[in-house]
Amino acid sequence: MWKTAVRSKGFWFGVVVSCVGLAVALHGVRLDRLGAELASAPWGPVLALGLAMVLATGVRAYRWKVSIESFAPVAYKNVFSAFMAGMFGLNVIPARVGEYLRVFVLGKNSSLSQSAILATVVLERVVDGLTILTVFSAALILHPAPESRSVLANVRTEFLWIVPLIFLGCLWFLYAVSKNPARPVEVIRRICRPFGAAGAKLPGIVERFSGGLVIFADPARLARYLAWSFIAWMSIAFWYYLNFLAMGISLGMAEAVVLMSVVVVGVMIPAAPGFVGTYHAFCKGCLVAFGVDETVALTFAVITHLVPYVLHTFIGFVCVLRENVHWADLAARSPQAQ
Repeated sequence: MWKTAVRSKGFWFGVVVSCVGLAVALHGVRLDRLGAELASAPWGPVLALGLAMVLATGVRAYRWKVSIESFAPVAYKNVFSAFMAGMFGLNVIPARVGEYLRVFVLGKNSSLSQSAILATVVLERVVDGLTILTVFSAALILHPAPESRSVLANVRTEFLWIVPLIFLGCLWFLYAVSKNPARPVEVIRRICRPFGAAGAKLPGIVERFSGGLVIFADPARLARYLAWSFIAWMSIAFWYYLNFLAMGISLGMAEAVVLMSVVVVGVMIPAAPGFVGTYHAFCKGCLVAFGVDETVALTFAVITHLVPYVLHTFIGFVCVLRENVHWADLAARSPQAQ
């Protein structure tokens, strides 16, 4: 799996992006002072807060369970194990294979269609975007940025109204597919017809994919799903706020919400495994925009990346071992092998 991913151009593009991100993050920072800041950091409270991040990840896994149970019952322990296996994959395997790894793990040990499970992941990403943009907008509107934070103040008027429309459009498309899957399946069947056997499987995959979107037919479950999305991301924002307190950074909950939103945008950019570089550049840049010293900002970025990274990777690795994942099977069935 690793060898296959490393041979891809996408992997090396991600490495370059991560190197650029690290260069941006290190700009204006003295390494000796960075080392001193890291050495004097309150590692006890920070490590305890790392466990709080794992709990927040558990909330996200429960939110995924709510979506999956719209079409099939599933035990939370299996969902959590698959979710953490996916976190492990995102942290150590190139090309974002972790997104597929959690689908593979959950499908491997259940009778669930992997296409339907994948649909819940796509829905999750769209709802994540809407949730983060909503809380980001609320943070900026309810907590107007002063002149010293003009970088964030300037994005309120243009950005906050256009981008949510894009996510709403994606959500509407998923809803349309869930209500009438026959139409897109027929369109895809016509498109694939000239490709013979090579394209014959795609319509069936799309049809099974629509099976993972039946949550739209259950308004009560959909409302629960959206509520858990809000709880999950606000718990992560609160985790950032607690890290502000632990490290003596005088910023509030509104700034924590904005920081979380900016970091999420940063880690969406294709990079090396674990979002190295992109996380640090966006986290530091946001904190500097809030008036935090550059070295302190990068110290915060390093710590808030390292602690969850180690914990998620360790727990995810244990879950991968427990689920008896065979990498050859994953490589054969991953999107990159297809």
